[in-house]
Amino acid sequence: MIDTIREQLEAEHADRVAREADRQSGERERDLDKHRAQARLRREVRDAFYKEKGYVEYENSRGETVWLLPEEHERRVRSRRHRKRRKVSPTQKLFEVGSKPWWIMVAAGFLLLGLALGKFVLG
Repeated sequence: MIDTIREQLEAEHADRVAREADRQSGERERDLDKHRAQARLRREVRDAFYKEKGYVEYENSRGETVWLLPEEHERRVRSRRHRKRRKVSPTQKLFEVGSKPWWIMVAAGFLLLGLALGKFVLG
C-alpha cells in the first residue's frame, strides 16, 4: 500500500520535473507562436478569398465576423434596423399610462363597479 502511494508520488514528481524542463526550454512558447502564425495566415487567406469573390464582411450579434453575399448582407442590415424599432400595437397605445383613453377606461371600470355594488348593497 505504502509502496504504491510512493510510486504514484514519484511518477507525479517526474512529470513535474519534465514539465518544468519543457517550460524552461521554451518549447511550449514556440508551439504557441507557430499556432498563432498559422491562424493569422489562415485568416488572411480566407479574408482575401472572400473579398475576391465579392463577399462582404459582417459582424453578427455575438461579435463574430461572418462573410456574406452582398444581397444577404443587405437583408441582415435591414432586418437589424427593423428589429431596433419598437413596435407598439393600437391596443398597447390604448392602455399606455400617459394616454387619455387609459384613464377613461379606468374611470369607466370604477363607475361600473360602483353601480354593481350599489345595486347589491342598497337593493
